[in-house]
Amino acid sequence: MNCEQCRQEFPARTTGRPRRYCSSACRQRAFRARKVAERSAVALPGQVEALARELRDHAEVIHFLARGWTPVEPGVSLTDLIEATVDIAERLRELGGRLSDVSPGHG
Repeated sequence: MNCEQCRQEFPARTTGRPRRYCSSACRQRAFRARKVAERSAVALPGQVEALARELRDHAEVIHFLARGWTPVEPGVSLTDLIEATVDIAERLRELGGRLSDVSPGHG
């Protein structure tokens, strides 16, 4: 048998329920990892939602700029806005990947 935490091989029990971990230290590490994943699963959706809203707002401004709208604030550069939008999209993609990693039923 292999430990679910460290993957180290350990002898199987001959009676009773099979062990999942080679030691109490590995069992505790696995417990802590599950708790961190649970907290991440709660926090990540809010972060993803906030980035999605920001991305939508940037896309809307780009849409208006492309149609000839002149912003009230001077110095708004379409290039800077597009670069910021790409940055938001990349952060959203990273968070989305992390969200799928901690979703229930994954793995």
